[in-house]
Amino acid sequence: EHVEEGTRLGRWLEWQRRNMRDGTIDPSHADRLEALGVSWDPFVDQWEDHFELLRRFKRREGHCSVPFDHEEESSLVDAAVGAVDGDGAKVKLGHWLANQRQLAKRNTLDADREDRLKW
Repeated sequence: EHVEEGTRLGRWLEWQRRNMRDGTIDPSHADRLEALGVSWDPFVDQWEDHFELLRRFKRREGHCSVPFDHEEESSLVDAAVGAVDGDGAKVKLGHWLANQRQLAKRNTLDADREDRLKW
């Protein structure tokens, strides 16, 4: 957990996200957080970042048959969930895609996401 000047920043930010979901956040606070680039749903952002990496892989390689252990270097930032640090970190794209396939097999992958992965 990151501590900034004595404040547990991750916990504080999660509390702000919870307030946003509950509709109890002060609108001026929400505006200020959005101006800083705060994501209200970092897991959705992480999925979108990984999907973009898959699109780049397909453009470069001509297919989506990502080897299981394949990693992509990424400058995409979804540090809020710890997957990428924005400094060219490695993303386990093959693991992510295998997980998406497993979710689809179990019929637990969001239908919109499944449709987007069918190209």
